[in-house]
Amino acid sequence: MNGGAVGHRDTEGRTSVDHRLRISVRLNTAAELFTVAEFDPFAERSRAVSGVDEITADLRSRRLRGRAPLQVELALPVAEISPQTAVEVRKAMERYCAEQIGQARKRKKVISFEGRSKLASELIIIPLLAVVLAVVLAVAAIPEVVIDVVTPLITVTIWVAIWNPVDSLLFDRWSAKRDIEVHEYLASADVDVRGY
Repeated sequence: MNGGAVGHRDTEGRTSVDHRLRISVRLNTAAELFTVAEFDPFAERSRAVSGVDEITADLRSRRLRGRAPLQVELALPVAEISPQTAVEVRKAMERYCAEQIGQARKRKKVISFEGRSKLASELIIIPLLAVVLAVVLAVAAIPEVVIDVVTPLITVTIWVAIWNPVDSLLFDRWSAKRDIEVHEYLASADVDVRGY
């Protein structure tokens, strides 16, 4: 804790210190912050996910608007800690976040381009399908059973054609935007290293 501040635990067991969000992660080595060996359930302190994956999973479960300052506390074996560990970890985390933000921005750009391209082509196909449906319904010689089968098929096809690009533009873009938000927040974190 900073400056003798009092810590308060929330219902999830996470701690906020003087309006700071504090996330603690226990690691066997500093390298486990970003990579882990294969999980070994027989090893007492084996990790299934990297420390940064654990932190970002925690952040994804939170509302990030009006967010409190973030403090990441890493617990490492005393033998793994040097006077430079906190600085090195902070720099590594900044590089990691910059890379993740860059990838998410590229992904968001691709999603936007593909979504708009799909929507443009679908806007050509949809009227054609609507015309086919209108012709099918207007021709009296077509048996009613055929109309009953074809009408829902064309209706569903039109709905799917509209939904696919809208889904990309709304939800896939939101996911990329959320990744950017999470990693920008993590990049701003104070890092505290303590021994165990």
